[in-house]
Amino acid sequence: MPTATTTITANAFGAVPLHSKYPTAHTQDTSNSSLKTLRPLYSRATRAFVQREFSLVYSLMESAFALLPPPLVASPDALSSHRKKWDLLRITLESTMYGSHSLSDPSLHHRLKEDLLLPPPVLIDTLLRRSTRLFTPTAFSQRPSEGFLPAQIVVTLVLASLKLECNQVGRGIIEEWLAKRHLVERIQDDEDGYQKVVEIYCLHLLPRLDEWEYADEFLRYDQELPQQVKNV
Repeated sequence: MPTATTTITANAFGAVPLHSKYPTAHTQDTSNSSLKTLRPLYSRATRAFVQREFSLVYSLMESAFALLPPPLVASPDALSSHRKKWDLLRITLESTMYGSHSLSDPSLHHRLKEDLLLPPPVLIDTLLRRSTRLFTPTAFSQRPSEGFLPAQIVVTLVLASLKLECNQVGRGIIEEWLAKRHLVERIQDDEDGYQKVVEIYCLHLLPRLDEWEYADEFLRYDQELPQQVKNV
């Protein structure tokens, strides 16, 4: 049976509890203040991205991430959707710009330029580490873990890996997420997200590695997807 499908009981490994006494009125007030700033920032950033004003996008992202600390606990908070939106934009921006002529732009931020000069596998690993730090709760000094990543972030990271021809790196991201997602508590299961991750894993990534038999074996042993989905 593929090891990536192994299910492990969450609390046995010190998973972050869903409820905690740690959130305070102060953190809630701070979140409310951040939300008022983040909403118009995101509208400006997406508009700038469409217009390929990448230097402006990066500048707006820096402002946004300064207002987006990791969550305190595993349950959703007021900033959850914004963490996801901004991280998706960050991954998309850097994977889109990689190898482009935009590097000659003198207005490009030096940190962004440094990222875009990294070898492709190192760039993907850098994006992954940023994402795990952003989504891993901090209340119990939890080590950053792929298990806390939303499925949409996993899919976007893997698509970036495929775009940059880092197929093995993408495989590692998915298999780490599959192995660790049961080690952390979640407010609810993301069945649609799991299905999308498995779809890109079995229909896109493994075939690129000529792992057709493993893809078939994975689906046969998987216990979460409905049978009708597997048959498709």
